Amino acid sequence: MTEGETVNDYMSYLKQIAQQTGDQHPDAAAGASGHLENVLSHPFEETYAEYLRSKGVTPPLEAAQMQIKAAEQMGAYHEVDLDALQNWQHT
Repeated sequence: MTEGETVNDYMSYLKQIAQQTGDQHPDAAAGASGHLENVLSHPFEETYAEYLRSKGVTPPLEAAQMQIKAAEQMGAYHEVDLDALQNWQHT
């Protein structure tokens, strides 16, 4: 997939999530754009990690743990927040 195709695929994924959220939302008057705004307001790290997980790429929690391990072995600083990724441990 080219870079442009990947970006378009990610945006399609976000729109799909917004539509699913709208289908489950009792107040349909909010409209599709309102649901997309809600999806876009989520932290990028969460939405993109969920996108990667949906594509069958390495699960975010395992990837984060490997990044921490590599940083610790090198004595390097990292900003991985495992607490923010714990919900993927059980999916």
